Amino acid sequence: MGKVNLNPEQSAAVNHGKGPILILAGAGTGKTRVLTHRVANLISNTGVRADEILAVTFTNKAAGEMRERLKDLLGAKADRLWISTFHSAALRILRRHAKCLGYKNDFVVYDTKDSTAVLKAIIKKMGIDSKQFKPGFYLSRIDNLKNNFISPEEFAPEPHERSSCLQAVYSEYQKELILANAMDFTDLILNCLRLLKSEPDILKLYQRTLKYVLVDEFQDTNLVQYEIVQLLAAPQNNLLVVGDDDQSIYAFRGADITNILSFERDYPETKVVKLEQNYRSTQTILDAAYEVICKNKERKDKRLWTEANQGAKIQLCIADNELQEAENIVTKIEEMIQSGRSPSEFALFYRTNALSRALEEAFLRQGINYKIFGARKFYERKEVKDILAYLRLVANHADNQALARIINVPRRGIGAMTFKAVANLASAKLCTYFEAIAECASKNAKLSSFYNLINSLAETAKDATVAELMRKIIEATKYLESFNPNDHKDQERRENVMELLAIAEEFSNKDYRLSDFLDHIVLMTGGDRLRGTLRARSKSMSH
Repeated sequence: MGKVNLNPEQSAAVNHGKGPILILAGAGTGKTRVLTHRVANLISNTGVRADEILAVTFTNKAAGEMRERLKDLLGAKADRLWISTFHSAALRILRRHAKCLGYKNDFVVYDTKDSTAVLKAIIKKMGIDSKQFKPGFYLSRIDNLKNNFISPEEFAPEPHERSSCLQAVYSEYQKELILANAMDFTDLILNCLRLLKSEPDILKLYQRTLKYVLVDEFQDTNLVQYEIVQLLAAPQNNLLVVGDDDQSIYAFRGADITNILSFERDYPETKVVKLEQNYRSTQTILDAAYEVICKNKERKDKRLWTEANQGAKIQLCIADNELQEAENIVTKIEEMIQSGRSPSEFALFYRTNALSRALEEAFLRQGINYKIFGARKFYERKEVKDILAYLRLVANHADNQALARIINVPRRGIGAMTFKAVANLASAKLCTYFEAIAECASKNAKLSSFYNLINSLAETAKDATVAELMRKIIEATKYLESFNPNDHKDQERRENVMELLAIAEEFSNKDYRLSDFLDHIVLMTGGDRLRGTLRARSKSMSH
């Protein structure tokens, strides 16, 4: 690695020796640059091997960006680095050792919709009022309990708990997941911690391997994630964490701000480096931001500065409500259009879709044409989820949610009553839906045909690439034939299926198994909801 242009604080962080280091990095201060150059310095100048370093961040996009930057700095050596999200790192560990927790190593990962479907069925079976307590309520509460490492057996409801059935629902939910050989996204982190705490030999294996651990966006970690990091970094404690307590906004997702605030107490020998030089904003913006955030009493003191100019003054608009706010925004846009600006020059961002209503009404009143961008995400489209459900069921016959989705897709004459009989039998015998179908197959030709189809596809999967298996599914089910060639929306659906096949083709050029492909998809769709390029998505599997 050649000479690097770093400011004094960045250089101090990059060249730090052994032991824990806390980097307090304000927005726009070059923290990714510091992280990547820290890794490159360890490999190039201290003799640390690439496979002895673990760098963890929160999104696939951030992990991909870090990997690309390190490829530029290190070349082929970067291919051996372990750079991933927390969920991806946990999944990698569990794929090797899940049997120690009573799972099969080919377990499936449920996304939010799968988990919601499981809870919906449980609520119905338990006779709970679904209008008062919806699946989303239970999913949120269960997720919170898991993030605090509380099992169904350990959970003691508080007197003010909204639902007296929460413990029973939580317990039944976990039983359903285990029966389906499935984990939800929070289970990945939780079970990784359980594994490391219950299997000392496995923990020592990773501790011997990993000489340096780096964590990005540390302010967003929860208790379970932090404990995993602490275990993996011990006993050397060559642990680098970088974050900004001023940017901690995910408490509702389980993030615990005390992790970063108490890091120096947990590691008294910590070196603290503050990155305060900003490369992104004007001083006016930085000063205004500081005057707001400095009122927070529970924060690490830092004040951002820049060599850039002072910048224009900030315009403050105070509105009584969302309608007045929308009116002010649209009026300002109308004034600029009247002064000669083109409507196509304007883009308006809002935080949630619910906020668009007032803005749309204001545009309509002013007679300004507008277009709202954003459609259903690719992996959430019905036809894509259908094909993925077939792949999931082929990979794991215990995946009840996948089977329920495609048992009659495309239509094969297996109606709601037939499926209900299958589900009832499975519930009575405490078996999977697929096992129940096997028992019913001799008496129902259509169930028998479906059962044989899945078994045939499973045989194909043993020797086929993911793309070859996907083609077989499309052909055997006549999935594309269910689309109307003269319907524009059906044509889009066909194109989506072909796009999914193209993604599978990317994997067919490499030595990937079906489980690798499914892991990749679920991590992309459930872990951070951020999309990289197809190239970045595919490359991420090799790490």
